[in-house]
Amino acid sequence: SGDYRITLSGLVSGAGLSELGAEVDEERTYAVLSLQRTDGTAVTDENFDFFSHTLTPLVSGYSPSAVNGWTLDAYVSGFAKDGVYYYLLDTQSLEMFADHTVYLAFYEGGVPTREYFTMAEDGSISFVQGIAGPHALFTLPLDESRADPAAVDDFLERSGINPMLGFAD
Repeated sequence: SGDYRITLSGLVSGAGLSELGAEVDEERTYAVLSLQRTDGTAVTDENFDFFSHTLTPLVSGYSPSAVNGWTLDAYVSGFAKDGVYYYLLDTQSLEMFADHTVYLAFYEGGVPTREYFTMAEDGSISFVQGIAGPHALFTLPLDESRADPAAVDDFLERSGINPMLGFAD
């Protein structure tokens, strides 16, 4: 994307990491995204602004304004190492949405709104045309048999989220 190569380096449920330590929550999803300059220039903490970019999960059929990293209690951290910038995402388990297309979005900007995303009639999500800055939208390889519609309903009810917030006409 522009001057950057953006790679989804890894995705795992907390259950897949439970052997690593007690601080890993088996009910969460963890992802690593890496960012490199295409011209080979090192990406460092000094020349890359972590805080001006967003890494968030999104789910087809639900407004990006309603189901995203903020509503899914996600935490994102980042660091530069050996010329590559790494984003680490820790979010509520995404497996409950596995019967939908689940995305991991990276872009320059803030909370996901119509300024950044569009949603088609079939519920699929894409970036708006002409979006500036590095951006990528990955489709996550979730096992559809792990979907839990009752957990999704519970999540929406507990959160008081309107699933079409900001995108319903």
